[in-house]
Amino acid sequence: MGFKELFGLGIDKALDAAKGVVTTFVKDRGLQQQIDAEFQKLQVQLREKEMEQIQKMADLEQADKANARAMNIESMHSNDPVVRRFPVVLAGGIMLIALLCLAGLFFVEIPQSNRDLVNITIGSLITGGVTTVLGFYFGSSFRNNQQR
Repeated sequence: MGFKELFGLGIDKALDAAKGVVTTFVKDRGLQQQIDAEFQKLQVQLREKEMEQIQKMADLEQADKANARAMNIESMHSNDPVVRRFPVVLAGGIMLIALLCLAGLFFVEIPQSNRDLVNITIGSLITGGVTTVLGFYFGSSFRNNQQR
């Protein structure tokens, strides 16, 4: 479930609950219809605000990645070999550690009491570290979809 769907469910549930309260306590049909129309206006306004926030978050994420890529390009032009190689060494190290941990699962018997911890650790490393490295060097599906 994405960010947009999560917020959408919250708005819908809150407005439905408020409508339920109104229909329970307001018996006049005309007044109920007026209140319902106001709820619909409010729902449209909230959806617009929601879309603005989602777009703002996407723009911030894109700017953050652009800054990181610009810093990487700047480091490649450095005269210091450590500065020049550090991003590549870090990315390669993350990929290597993830690969070794994953391969180790085939050869090392994990005690039952530690399996959950090992699964969470390796899952976090792969989903967080590896996808970040791949997204940084090869782009993300979000960026690729924006270019189409």
